[in-house]
Amino acid sequence: MEVKIPFKKQFETVMIERLKTSTTRHSKQGEIGDTFTAFGCIFTISNVVETTLGEVATNWHEGEGYSSPGDFITDWNNIFTYRPYSADTLVYWHEFTFSGIVEKSTSEYRRTAKSKRCFHRVMSGLTRGGKLRFLTLTSSNSAPADIQRSWRALQMRMVRRGLLKGYIKVPEQSEDGRKHLHVLFRGSYVEQALIKAWWSQIHNSDIVDIRLVKTYGNNKAIASYMAKYMSKELAGRYSWSWGWVWRGFCKDWTLYKKYWWTCVYAEGKNTFGNCIVGWNMWLKGAWEPDRFGMQVAIEQRKMAYGK
Repeated sequence: MEVKIPFKKQFETVMIERLKTSTTRHSKQGEIGDTFTAFGCIFTISNVVETTLGEVATNWHEGEGYSSPGDFITDWNNIFTYRPYSADTLVYWHEFTFSGIVEKSTSEYRRTAKSKRCFHRVMSGLTRGGKLRFLTLTSSNSAPADIQRSWRALQMRMVRRGLLKGYIKVPEQSEDGRKHLHVLFRGSYVEQALIKAWWSQIHNSDIVDIRLVKTYGNNKAIASYMAKYMSKELAGRYSWSWGWVWRGFCKDWTLYKKYWWTCVYAEGKNTFGNCIVGWNMWLKGAWEPDRFGMQVAIEQRKMAYGK
């Protein structure tokens, strides 16, 4: 049975990255086995327990997406201002698991050419592998206007220390005009306190968030999440570093795709999915096509068949 469970926008990232695996409410929201959708994803309720709010704060705060009981309590009071935290309050704790992505062909972010290109860029980087982390950098009222310049300074600081090997990012402007960055990067572990200190020095802003990305074998969820940002009205131009995939990989993809359609595709014998398989093998280093040979084959095909 499908049920409706509303979530605040602030939980979007932690739920998609499977860092938030439970939710606590004053009333029961569903039964074990029920499903609900949130932020373009499908979740299944795996456990429901009637307990006290103090029990949740003490033992289950991590599943709620918080690093400490204090953080859970603070956010609870911010959300439920009409019923502030009390350890003895009876509540329902719902545990849930990620079940998939809502496939909507009419979804705006799936229909724009820009978001489709972004989806491919993100997927290509994810396929390359490595430890991935999602970083959000915000701007305070006293922050410099050029957030891109601040990012370059932070990026170079991380690169010099061997903490960042490649990234893809998108800037976004909030309704109040302040800009922030969403960065998906490949690199080593970085303490949030360190990133916070650096960003405060560089950009005069101390609200940052960094989390390990756990794809659980489903790279499409992360790629769709990033692509959704591309379609937002206030989203800026996304960009990536050479280390995200390799320098010139977009041209390689265009060449390989043209070669596949011109010289490999045979109606009824293969599909575009076979082209994707070949590209993924290239990304993983399992093989590397002869670029010059592909160009020659395309020209020869054109001369022989006029197409």
